[in-house]
Amino acid sequence: MDRPYVKGYSDWATIWEDKAMPRLWMEKTIVWYSQRFTEAPGAAKFQAYVRQFNYGNRDVSGNPGRHDGLAYT
Repeated sequence: MDRPYVKGYSDWATIWEDKAMPRLWMEKTIVWYSQRFTEAPGAAKFQAYVRQFNYGNRDVSGNPGRHDGLAYT
């Protein structure tokens, strides 16, 4: 799904300052797209997906109070 860039998103690479689609997201490692992608289903549903996919250690929570879970990395 194409997603528009919004000023204020992570944009330290100029290529990121444009709309993104899955192919470009993977090729250019567009952080803001990853952040929006992981936020879309909500925390509980995203955690369930990660468990179903058996992704890594299946922990996307991050460190308490640090705002650094998978949705923010």
